[in-house]
Amino acid sequence: MNNTGSPIGTNTTAAMTGSTTPSPNIVTASTENASYPAYQAYNRVLSEPGRWVTLNGSTTGWVNYNYGTGNSYVISQYRVAGGAGTANPKNWEMQGSNNNIDWVGIDSITNASWTDANDWALFNTYSIATSTEKYQFYRFNVTANNGNGTNLSLSEIQLIE
Repeated sequence: MNNTGSPIGTNTTAAMTGSTTPSPNIVTASTENASYPAYQAYNRVLSEPGRWVTLNGSTTGWVNYNYGTGNSYVISQYRVAGGAGTANPKNWEMQGSNNNIDWVGIDSITNASWTDANDWALFNTYSIATSTEKYQFYRFNVTANNGNGTNLSLSEIQLIE
């Protein structure tokens, strides 16, 4: 709901090195640029080329994190790092699912502001006010970027238990 500064809990996402590594975690997206694949939104790297970028012409989109069969978490916070100026997310909904089909909105942000410095301390941290449900899948669904007419870009997401 709001930008709260530092996280209080533990990051539940793995440092992804590929879309399906480390197993059993899986990262998918609505679209991805081959040089900036979706898993890089969860790779814990804030320098180039460690970010997710959509294909040219896609200024909105989503990136999913799947904890794998039998794994689920209650997420009380999430941290997001931008790093690509006007291609950074502006409006989004954080969603949860247990079947990757039916999505529940658990937080939404409008008019997010960013710094472009690549520093862990400059993450935006958001608290989820009504977080009680465990989900296997979490989706960061961006409905607008900050004005870039070409694509959407995101450096990092952390899901905090």
